[in-house]
Amino acid sequence: MKGIEVRGRTADEAVAEGLVQLGLRAEQVDVAVLEPGHRGFLGLGGREAVVRLTPRLSAADLARRFLTEVVQAVGVDASVSVTEDQGNLTATLQGDDLGTLIGRQGHTLDALQYLLHVVISRHSGPRQVSLDIGGYRARREESIRRMARRACDEARRSGRSTALEPMSPSERRVVHLELQDQKDVQTESEGEEPYRRVVVKPTQPAPARPWQQGRGGAVRPRG
Repeated sequence: MKGIEVRGRTADEAVAEGLVQLGLRAEQVDVAVLEPGHRGFLGLGGREAVVRLTPRLSAADLARRFLTEVVQAVGVDASVSVTEDQGNLTATLQGDDLGTLIGRQGHTLDALQYLLHVVISRHSGPRQVSLDIGGYRARREESIRRMARRACDEARRSGRSTALEPMSPSERRVVHLELQDQKDVQTESEGEEPYRRVVVKPTQPAPARPWQQGRGGAVRPRG
């Protein structure tokens, strides 16, 4: 919603009239006094006050506008949905051919979420902001869970540490949570961003294979 300019005998009267026209309360607008006005001498030569009232966007409205501008700039056809719950925002984009906005392993999506968080925080103060595009987050999380379970099985089988691919902090957290109840492995994050990754480490040696056991203990295979 664009701002409006309103005239009145005084700035206060102009503001009051503008609020009526907009159907808003004083705390919902920003007011700029363009001309303070004055009454003149004996009622002669006076000038009306002029004020501009600009409605303040809610955090959800601002997020919706920001994402709409991004979608238009990229040139993709996508619908924008933003919901607010206890001050936290959840935004989603739905449409076809949204891979450009997701990027490899969601890197572009993560960057967009960060920019959205900065925009909203500057406008409305710190809050949690979540962005998903085409259901990517759920698909990626399930893929990470599968990778975590495979790494766990490999660490058990081989008795050696198994490293996963570099991941963002939120994705590494998925791995830690997925394997937190596995008593025979432990998970640690190693390396520096953006190459930091989770390493799955066995807490017990791998079980000996049949050919490794002899009467007197472990033996080496011949040949």
